[in-house]
Amino acid sequence: MTAIGIDISELLSAALVPFALIVAGLAFLLLVVAFRSLVVPLKATLGFLLSVGATLGAVVAVFQWAGSPTWSGFPPPGR
Repeated sequence: MTAIGIDISELLSAALVPFALIVAGLAFLLLVVAFRSLVVPLKATLGFLLSVGATLGAVVAVFQWAGSPTWSGFPPPGR
């Protein structure tokens, strides 16, 4: 990887958590206003965060544990 690629990857990794928290927080506030309840928005926000975590976990499982799929054309990490 080039230095630019590494820098961009680190920058995006650092921005992912604050971005997800801002999106989840604003969605929670919008749902609180819309439903006038705390239970429904809380369940929706937690569901969103769990689904994002599961998606990222699946990507890690595919690319780190199973090796890089041949259809993607990417070399396996660390090789």
